[in-house]
Amino acid sequence: MKRDRISRLIPFTVLLLIAIFSVAAVAQEFRGTITGTISDPNGAVVQGATVTVKNVETNIVTTVTTNDSGTYTVPLLQPGLYQVSATSSGFKTSTVENVTVRVDDRLTIDVRLEVGAAAEVNIVADADIIERGSVTTGTLVSQRQIEELPLAEGAPYTLATQAPGVVYTGDPNFQGPTANGNLAGFRTNGAGGNQINLDGSPNLAYDGQVAFTPPSEATQEFKVQTSAFDAQNGFTAGSTVNVAIKSGTNELHGAAYFYDRDKSRTANNFFNNRAGLERPDRKYNRYGVMLNGPVRIPGIFDGRDKTFFLFSYERQKDNVAQPTTYSVPTMLMREGNFSEVLATTPIYDPLSAYMGNATCGTTGTLTQVCRTAFANNVIPEGRIYAPARALLRMFPQPNLPGVTDNFITDLNLQRPYRSYLAKIDHNINANNRISGKWYHSRNTEDRYNLTGEPGSIFQGFENRRNNGGNVIYTSTLTSSLILDVRGSLSQFKLRRYQDGQPSAADLGFTGIPTDRQGFLFPRFDFQNYRTVGSERADWNDGRERPFTLMSIQPTLTQVY
Repeated sequence: MKRDRISRLIPFTVLLLIAIFSVAAVAQEFRGTITGTISDPNGAVVQGATVTVKNVETNIVTTVTTNDSGTYTVPLLQPGLYQVSATSSGFKTSTVENVTVRVDDRLTIDVRLEVGAAAEVNIVADADIIERGSVTTGTLVSQRQIEELPLAEGAPYTLATQAPGVVYTGDPNFQGPTANGNLAGFRTNGAGGNQINLDGSPNLAYDGQVAFTPPSEATQEFKVQTSAFDAQNGFTAGSTVNVAIKSGTNELHGAAYFYDRDKSRTANNFFNNRAGLERPDRKYNRYGVMLNGPVRIPGIFDGRDKTFFLFSYERQKDNVAQPTTYSVPTMLMREGNFSEVLATTPIYDPLSAYMGNATCGTTGTLTQVCRTAFANNVIPEGRIYAPARALLRMFPQPNLPGVTDNFITDLNLQRPYRSYLAKIDHNINANNRISGKWYHSRNTEDRYNLTGEPGSIFQGFENRRNNGGNVIYTSTLTSSLILDVRGSLSQFKLRRYQDGQPSAADLGFTGIPTDRQGFLFPRFDFQNYRTVGSERADWNDGRERPFTLMSIQPTLTQVY
């Protein structure tokens, strides 16, 4: 008795909290709705008919009655396989089987009853199932497509570009779960800016990027809504991508996978072949596990028909060569000898400057600064600034002829990645359900290491961490009033930094600040030659971009 009283208080407590915080949000629904009309053999509507919608895989049943117009509506159904049954006094029970509810479906299933006893069951074959309750157009990416279509690095979001009207604008070389920007890099009907949801909650990082990428084995399906005229899809002129994570069922399911590709199965790059360089290192492997089913603790708790779980783990180890040609100072230039560019780029002595006339004479009107070039374009030993000489010597040595485009590097990019995802679905009672999810991912990219040596002055790191989750509570307050509250919190953080490089003081610069900036290797940009310094340090202590997104989305549905 006490437990029933508590369950009745839950929905009203949630309503009170919503009123206190006065939070409103636009719903981004990923669950489906089944609606329809119940009629008798003559086509007349049947009022007060009992309609049950049963999830075949979890045995969770939702029961409603038809209104004065003989219609029924069952919203907020988790994507999956359902059975719809209808009956009334003096009629047989008519059942429509194998009803597949997908992401954001609005299915209309009309049922005609036959005269007889309710205990008699009439299986309705070839029932018309029509989606006519939505004005939103889009493309569904099914679980089978996610499982069978090629995914270069296992990120299901890449399939969003297969929808009509979608044009990919990102870099096709980066399509894995670490490519947060490229995964959201597409335009819809000429418009940019996309809303990407995970089980109905926003899944965004800064600048409209994707925050968390669920493993393909944990993704049930998603829908790319390209023309969202429905009022519940807001604040974007682009697509709304609704992703549904798998839920547990009464049967235990699992998957383990391993993908591997290494140097032995990777051809050498064209530019490496032309320069006579060996095939670079290449290593990619991705492995993970996924397990879902009922929560069962032998002798203590049996969650079949009530409590379900999902857990997934994925790890990726990836290094990929990016052969690139740069210009670096020649060996003579490092010693102040620029005779190789004497004909095109004379080097002038700054101390020789004087004011002269138009022909650098000293009579008449003096209008320009005149200078004298160093003999043979060679800077005398005593005139070279020591820190500058130390800097020049840190350039990699040329490995191609010439004074420009004389250095080719494999520029191996290291991209390790790991992610965790856990989800719990609990059926409190016939009228109250709750679902919760938590996820975490992290990776630290090792970028721009031209020489492949630890502590290279060009090397920089980019770390991304993402933590988040959401909770969904659904309560049937009355036979025609349904409360749904969805709350989420996502924290995405990007940090760029350098590590292991010499400091400015090590180069010989004086007057260096004593704070952390003074212990960093400075970055120097040259017009015609390779930048020196960590490009991922952004000239100083790097960049840190935390991005926190919280949403509370209450929805009150009145069925008329």
